[in-house]
Amino acid sequence: MSEANGPGDEQTEGEQRAHAVARAELDAFIAECEVQENKHASRARRWEWIRVILGLPAVVLATIAGATGLSSSGARVPAALCALISGCLVSVSTFLRPDARNVSATERKRAYRLLRTEARLAAIRMETSDIADPIRMLEDLQERRRMIITGRLDQLLTE
Repeated sequence: MSEANGPGDEQTEGEQRAHAVARAELDAFIAECEVQENKHASRARRWEWIRVILGLPAVVLATIAGATGLSSSGARVPAALCALISGCLVSVSTFLRPDARNVSATERKRAYRLLRTEARLAAIRMETSDIADPIRMLEDLQERRRMIITGRLDQLLTE
């Protein structure tokens, strides 16, 4: 048992054990938030590239098709092929919605960064002051994580 330094500094063995377990869980929680943040950052980059890879050729091909179709009547077949390929690229882009997926991944990345920061602050509070109920603190963080997983990011950011 540790020696008390002042009033309220004495912890029972059960409280010390709960504190140690909560701290270990908090460290694991922080690590998981970092992994999820990195995963969503990677997804955001990937969807941004897909948006560019589908969108840029579609614009170029549509422009070529229009210019070719207007320039000569003998170039209608190449113009039609360019227009067809451009339309296919636009259709795939519309179906996949890479812009929306990029935004979603970026928002989740930011939410996990916020949650990781909150967890780090909780770890500092746990080490520097008396937290009456470390388990309740972990439950609150888990609830915020659940909000990210279920897509309630707007509620997370307004709380």
